[in-house]
Amino acid sequence: MTQFLGERTLNRNRKNSNTGMLLIPAAYKNLTGIDFKTKVKIYLIDNRDLLIRPVKENDGE
Repeated sequence: MTQFLGERTLNRNRKNSNTGMLLIPAAYKNLTGIDFKTKVKIYLIDNRDLLIRPVKENDGE
């Protein structure tokens, strides 16, 4: 089961971020090819794994 958690903008400085604690620093190193300040969609898969993918222009989801 995949649950859509929301859309966020990656922000290295979490102290000034209002995105909550969803994006943890350990996840950043797995985001190859995604720069900070990139808008991403976040999904929870089987209540265990996070899927983080960039939002594309004209993304119909």
